[in-house]
Parts: sequence; structure tokens; C-alpha cells
Amino acid sequence: MSGLDWFEEVNHDYPLLGIQLHIRLGDLHDPPDKSGLLNTTADMMLRGAGTLDRAAFSERVEALGGHLEIALTRESLVIDGEVLTRLSDEWFDLLELALFSPVFDAAELQRYVQQSASALSDLADSDEALGSIAYHRALLAPDPKSRCVKGTLSSLEQLTIDDLKACHETLIQRDRLLLGVCGNVTEGVRSRLRKLLEAMPQGRFIDSAPVDISKVDAFDIWLVDKPARTQCQLFLGTLAPVIGDMAYPGLTIGTTAFGGMFTSRFSQEIREKRGWSYAAWAAYTARADIGWWTLRCFPSTEHALRTLDVASTMVDQLVELGLTEAEHAFAVDTLVASFSFQVQTHKRRMEDTLLLRLLRRPHDAMSKWQETLRSTTLTTANACLRSLAWPKATCVMVGDADHLQSRLQGWSRSVSVRCTTPEKVLADIWE
Repeated sequence: MSGLDWFEEVNHDYPLLGIQLHIRLGDLHDPPDKSGLLNTTADMMLRGAGTLDRAAFSERVEALGGHLEIALTRESLVIDGEVLTRLSDEWFDLLELALFSPVFDAAELQRYVQQSASALSDLADSDEALGSIAYHRALLAPDPKSRCVKGTLSSLEQLTIDDLKACHETLIQRDRLLLGVCGNVTEGVRSRLRKLLEAMPQGRFIDSAPVDISKVDAFDIWLVDKPARTQCQLFLGTLAPVIGDMAYPGLTIGTTAFGGMFTSRFSQEIREKRGWSYAAWAAYTARADIGWWTLRCFPSTEHALRTLDVASTMVDQLVELGLTEAEHAFAVDTLVASFSFQVQTHKRRMEDTLLLRLLRRPHDAMSKWQETLRSTTLTTANACLRSLAWPKATCVMVGDADHLQSRLQGWSRSVSVRCTTPEKVLADIWE
């Protein structure tokens, strides 16, 4: 950090101030019967605070010309803001009201639930969003943080003001806080940060434990039924090492070479050579407690099984044979060159520094990243690819389930195939 209780990335060239607070969740997650509690609590903190109702609070924020937003991630509740430094006192006043004096009005909670019901209905109409929810739940379960953060209509209707107050009290603790500030940081700003920290109760933070993945022992396929669909949303993936694992750099290189670029092997085979999907890519997501590796494409219903078969065979070959020298060299060069874009602004550097802390990474991991990539040999990268849990895998396809299931019956791989509906996915019902 900076020798203070927060991280600073100072630049006095412009009169702007950026602030980001992470309230670490650690082992905290939604109770099974109250999914959406954390997200609802976060949202309600900006729906009225102190003597200000929602409209008055929003008007005060907007009058400053900046922003004050709250979002929920896997690791933290993130409060992000930007304002002119000369107006920062007013901004900090509003932040402190949201943190320490949210109203949690019953009528506002009812409106939130109604609006969330509408948003969940919209999710049912989006095949991509629906597939993403189903895929992460099917792949990462029983991890409690794999549930949809927005909750379900049933769970939201059961939330009470007392639930929100208890959740808020657990969240607002100094031991949970990671704080960063960037831009035109003045002594006045530092004084407000100290005041903010002094006002927070100390609390007790317990970090999350690694997720138990021992139950993953098969190739599971879930079909989310959208009758008469002529296109299919296809998600195929497996569990992968966490970000602190020694395999992380090599697997990042391997994923980029296989499906992270337009010229990558997977994209060329599925999109360019066969024309089965207008996009095809691979992604590796690594967090502190769990990691996963995903292939995405959008074939027609007619080509869905052939796409799944070719994709699975390509992963078989990738894990067994690895990358070529040319693929490895090109991926490393691309990752090294593109890294500069990730750290080009003070705000990005502040955000990345806080993220390293959240993910329990060494403070110099970012500054050494390009060197780490260059020193990861082809042999090491290929060994890291073998750390994937493949062929234990999860596939989710959103489309015409009858059509897809009939084609899967003749597939050569031994798989478990189950069907579900959009309503059950959004209600978090898995049978």
C-alpha cells in the first residue's frame, strides 16, 4: 500500500479524484433461503440515507457531476466514485451517509423487489444471460457463491428490513475494508479518508476457504429448453487452478493461444474453417478460492452436437499434446504487448492494486507480470494445460431441448444429460 491505511495513485495534472472501496466478503455469502440478500442490501444503501430519500440522495450525487455506485462481485461489495476534488467534501458526506446511515425503507424495498422481478423476467428472455447463470451454477455448485447474485423472485419476497439491517451491520467493518484513491489527492482528501476509517467499527474478517470441487466427476450436460430455437448458446468448461497456483501463468498463455485471439486454434476451426458460429473463444477465470476454464460459441441447432464434438476433441488434443512453439511464442508476445493497456491510467493502476489484495496476490505480481510471461516456457505452459480437470466437464446449451437431446443420444462420449427450463434456472431449482 502507501504507508497509509489505503492505496494512493497520485496525479495532480487534472482536478479529478477517484475513490474505490472494497468491503471484502470473505466467508460471507447469501443464506440458501435468502439468495440476493447481499445484492439487495448493497442496492438499498443508495436508496435513501440519513434524512434523504432515494430521489433526494440521487439528486445530491448528480449535482456534483460525478458518480457514486455500489456493485457486488464474488469477492467484495465495491463502492466506486469519481468527483472533482474541490467538491469531494460533499461527495464524502454522501458516502458516509450510505455507509453508516442507510434508511432501509420498507416501501423502497417493495419497489426494489418489483423492479427485480421485472429484471429477472428480462433474464428469461436473454438466452445468453440465462445460459451464463445455468453454466456457472452447474459447474461451480455446491459453491454458495455460484448462485445468481440477484436472487430469485421467491427469495427476494422473503427478505425483511431486519435482514437488511443485520447484513449491513456485518458488512460495515473496518477489517473488511480495502480502500484506494487516485488522481488529485490532497491533504483534505486524506483527512476525510482518516475520518471515514475511524468511524468504522473494527469487526472481524474471516477469509473464504478454497471451494470443495471433489464432487465433479463426470461430463454433465444441461439443456435449458427454449422450444423452436434455431440457434444454440453453448457453454463448455471445466474447473481450473486458482489464481495463486503456479499453473496460472502457463494456463493463461495456453488459453490465449487456444481461443483468446481471432487467430487462435479454436476460433479458426469453429468460426473460420467450418462456419458453425459467428464467434468462438476460450476464457480462463481464476479467483482466490476457485478457477474455471470455458469455451463459448453460438452454433445453429443443426450444428450444435457437431460443434460440441469438435470442441471436446480439440480440448482432448490440447491437454494431451499442448501448444506448438509458434502458438506459444505468439500468445506470449500478444499478452506482453497488451498488458500496457491494462495499466495506462492512474485509475486502472489503483483498481489493479486493490484487486491483487482481494485475490491474495503478492504486491509486485502486476509489475512482474510481463517478466513472468516471458519466462514461462512452452514445456511449462503445456504442463499447466494438463492441470485442467478435463475430461470432467460441464456443458450448458440453451435451445430446443427435444431437438438437442435427440442428437445427443448417439454421441460417442459417456455423458449425463438433463433438461431444465428457464423458470427453474431463475428459481435456482436443480433436479
